[in-house]
Amino acid sequence: MQCTNIILGMNGEQQIFRKHDISYIMGELSSASEALTALQKPDEEKVLSINDKSSFYSAIEALDKKGIRISRDIYIPRSGKKTFNIRTLLFSPHETCEYSDDNIQGVEVSTSAVAVEAECDTSSGMLLLFKLSPNMKHTGDEPSGLTAEDLVFGHNCLYGGFINEKGVQWMRFFDSGKRVAITEITEHIGKDKEDKEELNLELAKFLDSRTDEAES
Repeated sequence: MQCTNIILGMNGEQQIFRKHDISYIMGELSSASEALTALQKPDEEKVLSINDKSSFYSAIEALDKKGIRISRDIYIPRSGKKTFNIRTLLFSPHETCEYSDDNIQGVEVSTSAVAVEAECDTSSGMLLLFKLSPNMKHTGDEPSGLTAEDLVFGHNCLYGGFINEKGVQWMRFFDSGKRVAITEITEHIGKDKEDKEELNLELAKFLDSRTDEAES
């Protein structure tokens, strides 16, 4: 992932830059800035402890290869089994919808956000993850509370984005069976463009929910 700073010698006479959708670009910057502010005010904050066998650790390795480093502390007890402690920012579900397919009918699932501090090169920001969970209010079970312990990348967490002051770089997580893999979502054509539009919409829903909560 390219996250280096690029300085363009741009001025009003360069026609090539006038062809860009500047309103769209500035809108993305505004959403990113709003997201960075909202992510600093979680509903709960918990330290997640993981080992090198977990799905989260596999995602960390995949992110490292993309140049994105999640902030974490390493703890090595006397047993010698390394543990990684990650500060997670947890948010209440911002959307609930009904899901059905050939095998499952009429199940309500909720989408919630999990965020962790991250860096890409010298740029600090946040890694935002969208997690799907059963809507316990409609199953008769007690809600399990906000947590990142049940994150399984490629299963209940397929999408995320690295957010900094320059914008959002969306990505998709895959479980290959042995490790978590990541593909970046570009905005050009086809499925990537559709995914990015939907993810931007999901981010807008999350931000709206935080605004509504602050006003209530």
